[in-house]
Amino acid sequence: MAYQIVAEWEGLTVRMEQHSILFALAKAQVFASKGWSIVVTRDGEVLYPPQEMADVAADYAPPLTPTEPSVVPDDEADAVTVPVISDLL
Repeated sequence: MAYQIVAEWEGLTVRMEQHSILFALAKAQVFASKGWSIVVTRDGEVLYPPQEMADVAADYAPPLTPTEPSVVPDDEADAVTVPVISDLL
């Protein structure tokens, strides 16, 4: 089930489709921030008015926890630990 985003501005219409609600809302927010009129729908039903998009996206997004940079000792300079994406989700 895909989400449809319709953006309108000064007679121009852009239609997009996303399978992720987060990507759909992110694209809609970008267009709305530039002055476009936005509608996000799924199966023809309007889901979110623009003023609610940020609140809905915050509900779906994982919390971000800042991490402190660490200094690697010279004798271990070749070994670097990189966080795995699944650890961030």
